[in-house]
Amino acid sequence: MSETIQKSSGVSQAQFSIIAGVSRKTVTTWKSKGFLVFLDDVTVDVDASIALLRDRGLGNFGDVTPSVTPSETGNSFDDGPDPFAVAVERTEQARQIGDVAAEVMNSPDFELLSYADASRMKENFLALTQRLNYETKVGRLVDRSEVEADFANRWAAERNAWEVWPSTVCGDIAAQLGLDQVKVRVVLEAAVHSHLTARIQAAYDEVA
Repeated sequence: MSETIQKSSGVSQAQFSIIAGVSRKTVTTWKSKGFLVFLDDVTVDVDASIALLRDRGLGNFGDVTPSVTPSETGNSFDDGPDPFAVAVERTEQARQIGDVAAEVMNSPDFELLSYADASRMKENFLALTQRLNYETKVGRLVDRSEVEADFANRWAAERNAWEVWPSTVCGDIAAQLGLDQVKVRVVLEAAVHSHLTARIQAAYDEVA
């Protein structure tokens, strides 16, 4: 949420260091060299100081812009991004990135590489990525999830075909052998169920 900066109050040097993206020591140095503009209450005039520093190529203001001209009351700055709020948000984002970097570097698996090793690893990664893209494009590699889905669909179709088979053939078999059709169907269903169960168990054993 954007805050309204009162022209009469300005900001402290510590706050301005956040706006400028520099250390407090740097702000103190700018003050000693006359690169900051102060208000009557000895706080930093944000707009004037930013303009002065930008003319000298100093500061890391990024997208921070002056808080526009004063309103008709002459007391506040409206209708523009608050440079302090923008800088605070940018600093918070930088801290989050820094926290992630620190977590990675403190990991027991982290190893700081030399420039030559890092460059070689980068080139190898790029080469492998290009090869992977090529193999996929020409059809030598396929997505594993697609293969697994296709296999599951094929297996389901085969299983369904086997499960309905006893019902489709039991009548003919019973007529040829002179047996009861229901008893033939029950025997065939039991045999098919045993066969499918054995196949499933064999597949699990191979994976294990």
